[in-house]
Amino acid sequence: MAIKYSSQKHWRQVYMALDTWENAVRLIQERECVLFKLENFERFASNPNRFFEKGYKGTSTLRLKESRRRDRFYSDLTKIENQLSKILMKIKVSFKDVVTFKGRPYIEKMQRDKVEMLFWLQQERRKCILQKIAADEPITPKGSILHSCFLSDI
Repeated sequence: MAIKYSSQKHWRQVYMALDTWENAVRLIQERECVLFKLENFERFASNPNRFFEKGYKGTSTLRLKESRRRDRFYSDLTKIENQLSKILMKIKVSFKDVVTFKGRPYIEKMQRDKVEMLFWLQQERRKCILQKIAADEPITPKGSILHSCFLSDI
């Protein structure tokens, strides 16, 4: 980027490009933070074994709280993504640049993040259950097995 904007052809755009890129970076950081919180929340809230819990953890009251919290995460993500999409398109159209995150175009990443996150959380659960089977440990429908598996990973 430094090479591109130090050339004769692009040096006039450097301040506008820098300002636009900084806005994109700020929104990407905000989005990744919300996504991280959502993933930590979904690690337990999307676990189907939570329905077998006894006491408060198995109640519909908790499910309603989970739903409201999930809605807040998704609402926050939508607000950030709407702003960010406009900025990413401006960068693409005005400056002919593509914003990437770990080598992947960020606009594509935004489209697939939530589904991929839920998929990988399910894979973690599957891995944990298979490890319990391989270790010949009993598997019960309670969330405690998965809970202990996740706690050991942290």
